[in-house]
Amino acid sequence: MPQSVTSRRVCLLAAYDPQNIVDDYVVYLVKELSKFADVYYYADNNMADAEFAKLKGIAKYAKGAKHGHYDFGSWARIIKDIGYEKLTGYDELLLVNDAAFGPMDSFTPVFKEMAAKNVDAWALCGNKFMMSFFVNLKKPVFMHPDFKHFFENIKAEGDKSVVIKKYEQGLNHLVKDNGFSSSVYITGKDIKAFYKKNRKEVWRRIKTVVLFWARLFVKISPNKVRLYDDNFILPLMMKMPVLKKVSLLMHDSILGGFYPYFVKECSDYPVELISNYFKRIGITPPSPKEAIKSRFKIGIKSFIIREKYKGNKVITYVFKIPVWYKKMNYKI
Repeated sequence: MPQSVTSRRVCLLAAYDPQNIVDDYVVYLVKELSKFADVYYYADNNMADAEFAKLKGIAKYAKGAKHGHYDFGSWARIIKDIGYEKLTGYDELLLVNDAAFGPMDSFTPVFKEMAAKNVDAWALCGNKFMMSFFVNLKKPVFMHPDFKHFFENIKAEGDKSVVIKKYEQGLNHLVKDNGFSSSVYITGKDIKAFYKKNRKEVWRRIKTVVLFWARLFVKISPNKVRLYDDNFILPLMMKMPVLKKVSLLMHDSILGGFYPYFVKECSDYPVELISNYFKRIGITPPSPKEAIKSRFKIGIKSFIIREKYKGNKVITYVFKIPVWYKKMNYKI
């Protein structure tokens, strides 16, 4: 059963808002997470005290300061602030960010299923490694000296791809290299099996709101976990409890603009929390015409020049021909 006693699990919630605001969707997320953990909130923002006050009585604390170290920087600041001695009072540590709306439905099935797997570390989803926006670690992992060293050495990185290689994948290596077991709630195989079984229903829902000419450009690629572009509909229909914000705003996502229909059809989430957030920050999902136009632009640009990460190298391709590479240091 999921842990209803919050003193056994601590949740570190990393946040960022373009207007230095604790949005209503974040308050909703913290309330739901607080049913399973003691929540500590830290924003990569210089916010007014009135904003942090929105989480009073829900989170154990709410703080923030502009640091530019991404999610790992916020998590590291919480750990430094509360101290490792505080962490010893918990059996599990949950790392979460506010880059997703949720829960679409209750977190209960997730915690129940993952508790039954009895692994040392797990995430909501992953392909070759656990995706770091929702990761749960048991005490032997987060009390390991390598974990402490990891979070004491988080630095600002100029490229988000480096952050993924150095910190997201670095956390996975920490788990694997120390012999800890791990798993994910939704795998690529799960996505593939779901689509194979429910393909007609997926396209029925798409046909309900997307005109024929636009449907010709909808691309569903169920060979692995994809949280962005048109593929966001699959984990949403599979009851994955969170929906990544950027998945609805991708310039080449034809389905993103129809999120109110899909969210209402697939979940109990208050869709106005999403629409109000987009309205406040002044961003709206692209129309089908805009998405198709953007898709062609992206395709042409990536054909001319693109970068790929392989091992510790960044390889630059021009017209799909490798032209030069640069070695990167991803070690902490």
